[in-house]
Parts: sequence; C-alpha cells; structure tokens
Amino acid sequence: AAAPVSLEDREVEQRLQERYTAGLSAFWLEEWDVACAHFQAILAEHPGYQDAADRLAEAQRQKRWSELYEQALAARRAEDWEATISDLGALVAEEPEYKDAAALLEASKRQKRLDDLYAQAQHLHLAGEWQAVVNVFAHIATLDPDYRDPDQLLPTAEQKVAEEALRAELDDLYYRALREMDAG
Repeated sequence: AAAPVSLEDREVEQRLQERYTAGLSAFWLEEWDVACAHFQAILAEHPGYQDAADRLAEAQRQKRWSELYEQALAARRAEDWEATISDLGALVAEEPEYKDAAALLEASKRQKRLDDLYAQAQHLHLAGEWQAVVNVFAHIATLDPDYRDPDQLLPTAEQKVAEEALRAELDDLYYRALREMDAG
C-alpha cells in the first residue's frame, strides 16, 4: 500500500506545480529573469523536480542571448559597428539560429565596410586625390549603389577629374601646336 500523502506534502506539491507553471509561462513570454527565479526557487526546494534544472539552464542561455541581441541592436542604432559585430558575433557563435542575428551580423559587417570605404574617400578628398576618390566610390557602388554621400565627395571629385582631363587635353593641344609652329 502506498503511504498516505500528508496535507503538507500536497501543499508543497501544489506550490511547486504553481511555480513550475509560472516559470514555464515566463519562459514562453521571454521574461527570462522571472523564469530563472521560478526555476531556481523550485530547485532550491526540490532539486530533482520534473525538468526544472533543464528549464533553468535554457532560460539562462536565452537570457544571455537576449541580452547580447539587445546590446547589438542598441549598438547598431548608434552605428557602432565594432560593438554590433562583436555582440552579434558572440551570439551567432553560441546560437547561429537566434532570431535574425546571422543576417544582422552580415549586414553590419557590410555597413562597416561601406563606412570604412567612405572614411577613406574623405581622407583622399582632403588630400586632393580625385581619381582615387572616384575609384573608391566605384567600389562602394558595387557593394551598395544607393550608399549615401552626404559630403558630396563623388561629384566634387568627378568634376576635378574632368577638369584635370580637360586641362591635360588643352596642354597637349598647346604643346602640339607649338611643335608644329617650330617645325614650320
């Protein structure tokens, strides 16, 4: 015969079941701190209760991933590509399928590359290296044809390249004419 279940045991079981249900609910609502607290309380009272240990471990992982993802999104909004790439890289290394982290990581790497190229174009523009600026923008256009140029570096560089070409052509005509006049 089974031993009779005491009122106290039934109350403990009911309390554990309520906590477990609350923990599961918080888990599926992505309230990671709440879920962790419920599963930790269950394990403190009854270490082998159902799959509370597994649920706690999963909630802790999800909490970490959620925090990395939120940090990455905040860094992305601030256009801090190094931090964005670092956070998303850590997240994707642990869980490649987490939301859209992998796609955001690739997009952030691309955006960082574009911004780095634009910074190079700014540097070359200040140095008056007009053809180099045009070449950098040609590379930018292969990555993103709609990339913004708020400083209007490309139109200025293209104008300077055209002016230099015209000047070279006029110089060539002038010197050719001089040679022809000297030749008779």
